[in-house]
Parts: sequence; structure tokens; C-alpha cells
Amino acid sequence: MSGERKGSILQFATFQSSVDEGFWHGLSSLKLNKLKTDDSPISITGFYTPCSNPHVSNHLNLLAESLPTEPSDELQTRGNRNKCSVPGTLYNTNTYEGYQSLDKKSLLKAEGKKIWDDIRSGKVEEDSSVLLRFLIISFADLKRFHFDYSVAFPALALDPPATLVDLKPASEWFTAEEVESVSACCNEWRMSCLTADERGVLDDCTRLRELIESHDAVFLLTDTRESRWLPTLLCANANKLTVTAALGFDSFMVMRHGAGPLSAADESKTEPVSSLLADIEKMSLSHSDSKPRLGCYFCNDVVAPVDSTTNRTLDQQCTVTRPGLAPIASALAVELFVGILHHPLGISAEAGFGNSLDSGSSEQPLGILPHQIRGALSQFSQMILVGHSSNSCTACCPTVVAEYRKRGLDFVLQAINHPTYLEDLTGLTELMKSANTFELDWDDATDNDDDDFVEI
Repeated sequence: MSGERKGSILQFATFQSSVDEGFWHGLSSLKLNKLKTDDSPISITGFYTPCSNPHVSNHLNLLAESLPTEPSDELQTRGNRNKCSVPGTLYNTNTYEGYQSLDKKSLLKAEGKKIWDDIRSGKVEEDSSVLLRFLIISFADLKRFHFDYSVAFPALALDPPATLVDLKPASEWFTAEEVESVSACCNEWRMSCLTADERGVLDDCTRLRELIESHDAVFLLTDTRESRWLPTLLCANANKLTVTAALGFDSFMVMRHGAGPLSAADESKTEPVSSLLADIEKMSLSHSDSKPRLGCYFCNDVVAPVDSTTNRTLDQQCTVTRPGLAPIASALAVELFVGILHHPLGISAEAGFGNSLDSGSSEQPLGILPHQIRGALSQFSQMILVGHSSNSCTACCPTVVAEYRKRGLDFVLQAINHPTYLEDLTGLTELMKSANTFELDWDDATDNDDDDFVEI
């Protein structure tokens, strides 16, 4: 390795194989009833339980269910977070001499080529288990019920070797002034002096938009509701993976935002108005599979974001929190992020609940993927909730996103300068008026009939 290369060389930790007796019983039955003298390779599945201890090897287990029912079947066995599946190939010979004469080097190279082809084709992005392919060669002496076998785990040899490098801290990506500037543009809300510094606000908003569009994921960790509005809108517009963590004094909420309202995430923002209007007609709360989108942080609000810090004490500003709250919320936020990355549907994954574990075949390797997690340290409790997107959301509804795409930062300025603009645009104003017209009449009858009712 060149002296200029820095970092530790990336190495692969091999599995330890463990073959269950049921595997040999299954192979014997398959050999007698299906394979007979056919020694063609068979697709099988191994299982392992992840172990984070660097001094303990992971064991690859071969079980009865590792074998297919028919020799030509492609196994579709799915594991779970405690029983991860790995694809493999079995070469079972008819004679011991055939077993001894197998070209093991060529077989290993063939399996290694499969791994490399899966990397180049992008298959590993859909199923990362193909990186762990294994190979088993065997001879089954069914007269004596004696089995000779060898298990191999091919790994790619990179030239030059891959190295592990340290990630840069945030301070090396942005200066303190840049971080402060981006934070300020999130908080420019109902400020009387905004007009005087309009150019600076627009520059900060442009910088924030560029940051969001150039990254794969966004964590909203700001300390006010209004500071989350603009990033939420920009993430919905760009269809970015977004996770929010919000803290109270002894309570917290961590949630992942649903996908944006437009089907095309990278649509050009310079398209003609006629084309934009056509897209607006196709917007809805649902995707092509008619399932509702998950909501964002603002979907349950019935008012637009307002200045929540002026003339308020520290505890009213959610500035004072219990010491363990931030680590708990941030850890859950990272787990949500990782869960989204590993889910086949990514940002469009449905909300999971505790009872989703009833069926092992449908469970994802990392378990359920909830929408919202709310917890309270006062009772050391935690619950999982789901909230679908709202057509009146001030941050992610189709109307707001379309208006932003059409007007850009002029729309943002109007939302900041005019307190009721977002409520009028999304229909919240009319919704509140309608709610105020409801009348409740209680029946105070005291008879014994069980026909008491409330008329609305």
C-alpha cells in the first residue's frame, strides 16, 4: 500500500459454520426423492444472528429450512433481525472421489464474481445479503448416513486495499458564522425588522435550500416550531428523508416525515406554469398504491407557525430539559434514519406498530419502522403513533408546495410577513370558521330510557 494512503485496511470477519442435523435429513430426502444422480448446484439459504462483540464470531447456521422443496426452486426465505438470511450454493457430488476432485478455487472465484456483479448491477442496494454469499460442497453417503462437507465464504480482494477513514466533524464543513446564518434564516418569523434585512434573509434561505438539496437526509433539531417550517417545506419540495426531534421539559417527540406530495422528487423548478398546474391536479394525499402519505411535523396543526419565543420565560420556550432527554431523542432519531435506509420502500415506508412482529415473514431485518415516537421521562413511558398527511398542512400539503415552486422565495417572504397568509392559502381559516359554527345541545332528560344523545 502506498505510503500516502491513511487509515486502517478494511478487513472481513469470516463466519463460523454450524450445520444442524435437520439439514442433513433434508438433504438426504431431497437426494433420494428429487435429485437422485443429478449433481447440479442448488440454491440454499443460511441464517445468522448479528453480534456486535468483535471477539465473538458470527455463526452461519444451516437448517432444514435452508433447503428448497424442489431442486430448481429459488429460495425466498426471509429472516428477521435475530435470524438474518444469506444466499448460498450447494454442490453435492455422487461419489467421494468427485467430492475430492472438485475445483474449489474455480468455484470460489465463481461465487466471488456473483458478489462483484451484484455490486455493479446495484442489486446490493435492494438486498445487502448478497454480499455475504457462501459456498458448500458435500458428499452424502446415504448408506452409512455419513456426510463430508466444506463451507467457504468468499470475499473480494481489492487492489489497492480499501481503507477506513474518519468522517469530518461539522466544524470542518461549515464555519461558525455559516452555521449561525443558516440557523437565523430558519427563525426569521414575524420579525418587524425583516424588511430592512430582506436581502440577507433571502441569501440565507437560498443557502439553506442548497444545503438541503445537496444532501441525502435532514435532521431537524431546532428548538422552536417556527424554525422547523422552512426546512420542512424545502424537504417536502425536494422529497428528502427528514427526521425531527422535539424536546419539552420531560417529554420528547421523534418522527420521520412522509414523502413529498409530488410523485417526481427531482422535478425541474423552471417548468412552465401550465405544466405545474397539470401536476397540481395529480397531487393527493396518496401515492400510486392509494395508501395515504405519512404526515410531517405540521400536519396536525390548525394554525400557522408563529413567534413562540418573544415575551416567554425559559421554561415556556422549551429551553430547560431534563439531562437525559436529548440523548434519548437523538438516539431514536438515528435509529429511525437507519430503519428508513434499510427498508425496501425507503421514505415511502408505511408506519409500523408493535403488533407488526406477529409474522416473522413480513418483519424487516431491523424490526418495525414507526412514524412517531413520543416519550415522557416523568413516567419513563414511550408510545408509537401515526399521523397521515393533511390537505391543510402549512408545510407539506400540495397547495403549499405548488405555491413555493411557482413563486420561490417571494412565497417564503409573504408567509413570514403576513401572519394569516398560510392559513388563508391552505383553508385553515375557513376550517376554524366552520368549527366555530358547531352548536352542542345536551339532552337533560332524567327518564330511565337509555336514549340519551348529543345533537350536533
